[in-house]
Amino acid sequence: MVKKHGLNQTALDEIAQGGPVSPGFRKETLQKMEEVCPLLDTRYQLSLHIIFDLYLIVFRRIDADNGCFTRDEMEPAAGEIRQQVYDSLMTFLYRPSNIKGTVSSK
Repeated sequence: MVKKHGLNQTALDEIAQGGPVSPGFRKETLQKMEEVCPLLDTRYQLSLHIIFDLYLIVFRRIDADNGCFTRDEMEPAAGEIRQQVYDSLMTFLYRPSNIKGTVSSK
């Protein structure tokens, strides 16, 4: 997927420093996560879910088109992190596919 979007270590470093991200990269990353998750043990699925949701806190706060953001935007408060982890856990636990005796809609 990295090669498909023309990314290499230098490009990833630039993205980490606020550089532009290929428009389809985030969407495709989410699609890959959806493919991989059923293959993982439940605890790893939950970890991946929490990590991605925490990433989204920051992503939603920054001006991704212009690469503009402040330190405050990059550092969510402890309460925000705690709430997001709780919300992620509740969402994960109450997905129909995670409740015993139900079948995933996929």
